[in-house]
Amino acid sequence: MKSENLGNILIFEKKSKRRASEGMNNGDFKFFTSSPIQTKKVSNSDYEGEFLIFGTGGSASIHYCSGKFSTSADCLVASTNGVVLTKYVYYYLKYNLDLIENSFQGSGLRHTSKSRLKDIVILYPDNIQNQKKIISIFEKVDIIIEKRNRSNQLRDIMIRSYFYEMFRNPLIQDRWDLKPLSEFGKIVTGNTPPRRNKEYYGSYIDWIKSDNLNHSGIFLTRSSEMLSEIGATVGRIVPKGSVLITCIAGSIDCIGNAAIADREVSFNQQINAIVPKSNIDSFYLYYLIEFSKSIIQSVSSKSLKGIVNKSKLSSIKFSIPPINLQKKFSIFVQKVQGIREFQDNSMNKTRSLSNSLAQKLLAREIIN
Repeated sequence: MKSENLGNILIFEKKSKRRASEGMNNGDFKFFTSSPIQTKKVSNSDYEGEFLIFGTGGSASIHYCSGKFSTSADCLVASTNGVVLTKYVYYYLKYNLDLIENSFQGSGLRHTSKSRLKDIVILYPDNIQNQKKIISIFEKVDIIIEKRNRSNQLRDIMIRSYFYEMFRNPLIQDRWDLKPLSEFGKIVTGNTPPRRNKEYYGSYIDWIKSDNLNHSGIFLTRSSEMLSEIGATVGRIVPKGSVLITCIAGSIDCIGNAAIADREVSFNQQINAIVPKSNIDSFYLYYLIEFSKSIIQSVSSKSLKGIVNKSKLSSIKFSIPPINLQKKFSIFVQKVQGIREFQDNSMNKTRSLSNSLAQKLLAREIIN
């Protein structure tokens, strides 16, 4: 195995000037932003070929694309010099994402740069055939994960269909009056206890950030940072059953991401939480937000960094169906969620095995 700086391997393309907001749900070509999840499209392509796409703002992300595509201005696009295959570099960095994460700097919204990415060192077999063998193994793993993801997508479609069958369009005054979100529950904006007081941070309660909402699950993920018992007295706390919404993000795509708190949590100022009233079911509220994400994004600031303040969020109007219908929907969702949890556990085992395999392959324990 050889080691080399990415600066001696990668060939960077000219940066795109597109805004992240140009991404659409429909289009002929994939559109990459700094988000770790690629979902948007555009009608024109800026690049053609086999490339790596690095997100430069927020948190580490890397994508691989072969063909025609476009990116936002907060991405770096690169190919390789041929000594190391592009897809090998992709898999190496995908399974060693901390190498990219460590290149991010700054307070608040962190960024990386071309120069810092060039300093990253990777290992690779000097034999191209061995690189191809490693790529082939990871491609098979990707196929398994993609099949599991498609199953989740089908369940999401089923829930969406049932939601609209029961409630129709919650943005239209049809069977029930439209009410502002402020009438759905208490809306709380998070905060950051002063960093200078180290006693505020510890292991007492999760301190949620937007990354804990940027995933496909219904519930919050575990936080990487927690507040102490003293810190909780100055933090913003909401109870189990609250719905948290990302309202400040480096990319507008992330505005409106939501998740249900399955425990009491604290959270930072990028997030607003809704503590539901007694006539609002948490699952109904979550899916109401989830299926109306574009509405929340539409009231955000029109800059590269999306912002929806508390007053604007509070004023968005939706219908409030009778609680018995909300509960009926909630029971259906929880049954589907039970199936999903079983398959997610299977998916996690697959990913764990692939991560273990990755470390062995990329540390030359299997292929020399």
